[in-house]
Amino acid sequence: MEAPFGIRVLVCSLVLVGGLGLAARYWRKSTSVADSRFEELLGDRPWRRLGAGISVLISVMFVVGVWVVDIPEKPVPYAVYWIIMLGLTVWLCVLAVKDAFHTRRVYDQWRTEKYNEVEARVSQARGVPKD
Repeated sequence: MEAPFGIRVLVCSLVLVGGLGLAARYWRKSTSVADSRFEELLGDRPWRRLGAGISVLISVMFVVGVWVVDIPEKPVPYAVYWIIMLGLTVWLCVLAVKDAFHTRRVYDQWRTEKYNEVEARVSQARGVPKD
């Protein structure tokens, strides 16, 4: 059973807007002062640009797949198409996990530095020399 034309257009539009929006979010540099300070701590993360490109590719492939690839007529290309889509999606998930681990590690380092600064100030205020 094939979806009506209007539903296809709606779903394809939402997928394209979502994919392009996600890519734009990860591609751009932050303009917020708080975000820019945090970005300095995180450093360069080239896997984010790669993830942005993959999300655009997935979005475009999804739209192409909805309009071009059809099960009854072409079963082998349909299977290859979905294997590629799933591979790209898994790759995107791996990049997301890498980004999460990197962010967590940087946050832990920052938190440790802040904790040590506060501990040093408290020790100094009490007059206790720090080890």
